Amino acid sequence: MGVLQSARFSQGDAATIKRLEDCATGQPSEVASHFTIGQTGTPVIQLQEALKSVQQSNPGLGIPAFVVNGVYDEAFANAILAYKTKRDIRNFANKFDNIVGIKTIRSLDSEKGPKSNPTPKPIPKKPGDFPKPLGNCVQDKDCPASQSFEVKLVLGASGGEIVEFAEFFFAIRDLTNGLSSGYKLRAAGFGVSLLPVGVAGGGGPSIIRTTLPVRVTRFGPTGVIAGLVSPIPGTPGSVVSAALLTLDFRPDGTSARSTLPFKIDTGPISIPGVAAHGGQLSIIGSCFGQPGAVRRTLGALDFPK
Repeated sequence: MGVLQSARFSQGDAATIKRLEDCATGQPSEVASHFTIGQTGTPVIQLQEALKSVQQSNPGLGIPAFVVNGVYDEAFANAILAYKTKRDIRNFANKFDNIVGIKTIRSLDSEKGPKSNPTPKPIPKKPGDFPKPLGNCVQDKDCPASQSFEVKLVLGASGGEIVEFAEFFFAIRDLTNGLSSGYKLRAAGFGVSLLPVGVAGGGGPSIIRTTLPVRVTRFGPTGVIAGLVSPIPGTPGSVVSAALLTLDFRPDGTSARSTLPFKIDTGPISIPGVAAHGGQLSIIGSCFGQPGAVRRTLGALDFPK
């Protein structure tokens, strides 16, 4: 185990942990190990989240506002300076600066969380929710925006005669910032399944671009999925292996927009004709009780069965 002991800095990929440990030990040199204005990446996000935790649990420190965005910008530098001033962390010249070095990162590592435990979140009663908050996540208010996304159908089911009801679960990944959110499309439409219930097991991802920057947590409130049917010779039905999907999204400060229809892999699902479903698209990711995203690609095991 390294010098840094808290979960703030001991979790994540190996390269990130090493960079933070190097800062705490001054390797390969103390100056080279510093975090300063202009630097970017996941290690900066870890530092920002650590200081954000201190800011929220110790409002008396007066740490100014900043955004967890992975960029060591002026706002974050000012917050570091305020923190070091309050904690009396001085540089070699006995002055306060806005640099994260050995003493600063070790001080952040030793900070405790809120004194009172928050009220635990009850187990969700709706079947579409994650059972508990996911670790290593970013709340909606702290998510940066992007225009490049990957959309993957993880699973779905539909059933009924003529009028069908369906639920589809999607993973949407922000390709710019490496954040993923889970979504549920609860919809109704027209179609007749050969079986009482038709199940789509999902397939490969599709890449889309939005017309305006949007957070990965801001898709919805509606979506439409329409099956693309390929006949199978010698069978009474057909198999859908792909569908056209259209999703709403909500850029900050503007009304909801819609993506262009794009093709998405559904995996094989037996139906006798074209089926279209439209309805409510809602986020199902939870980050400490709030809608959010995680820094990894979501898979089938992350979604309710």
